Amino acid sequence: MNLYTIRWMIEIIFKVWKSVYRIDEMRPMNEYRFMCLLYGKLIWILLHHKLFSWIKRHFWNTYHIDVSELKGFKILQELKTTYKSALEQPYETV
Repeated sequence: MNLYTIRWMIEIIFKVWKSVYRIDEMRPMNEYRFMCLLYGKLIWILLHHKLFSWIKRHFWNTYHIDVSELKGFKILQELKTTYKSALEQPYETV
């Protein structure tokens, strides 16, 4: 039973990597560029994972809600576009 639980968690992680981060979408390119893009995506995934683990802990401690990995990563992707558009707006002084 424990082995099946671990297998399921690994499958969810790879599903997130493919659907949210599109790690499987690569065009033909130079070997060094490919490695650079792959490492960049893996670093991005690591940063999101650290952020999500903090968010997951916060939701559990505050609201007693367990957020699934897939749903949490999709929420982070949606927030990324929101934050990006907020950062691109010119700064207004009051």
